[in-house]
Amino acid sequence: MAESLGEVSRWSVLHRAARWLAPNRALNWRYAGVDVSYRAGLDGGGTFLAQYFVRAVRRHYERLPVKSAFEWCSGPGFIGFSLLADGICEHLCLADINPGALDCVRRTVSRNRLQDRVSYYLSDNFKAIPDDEQFDLIELLQFEPLASLLPPLQR
Repeated sequence: MAESLGEVSRWSVLHRAARWLAPNRALNWRYAGVDVSYRAGLDGGGTFLAQYFVRAVRRHYERLPVKSAFEWCSGPGFIGFSLLADGICEHLCLADINPGALDCVRRTVSRNRLQDRVSYYLSDNFKAIPDDEQFDLIELLQFEPLASLLPPLQR
């Protein structure tokens, strides 16, 4: 974890540059002992926001840990896996419409041996989520990455 906002900002600039130069490059991001697999083009800000989201949940949610958390439009699952790694939830469910994102989730689950604690679905919103899945905490954070606000890279 970065020690100062200056370090986070430097990392963020380097990370955005890597996304532009190699959006399909396989990467790993580590949080509290969990290695999250992802492709650079799939990071919509989760590597930056996960630590702050965990802090906010700890600060404002009184009943922790929860039995089950759900990350909607999860992408590679940065925030969801952070909740799991930090002990905020016992079980994690992730869903995304992008098969590439779920390939990353599948690799993360396998690499970290989380098969008994994580379920994931290729789903457009809640359409493919089984009725027996129930959640105590739902993460609906959507973040427009800063890189998309910048002018396109000149070639």
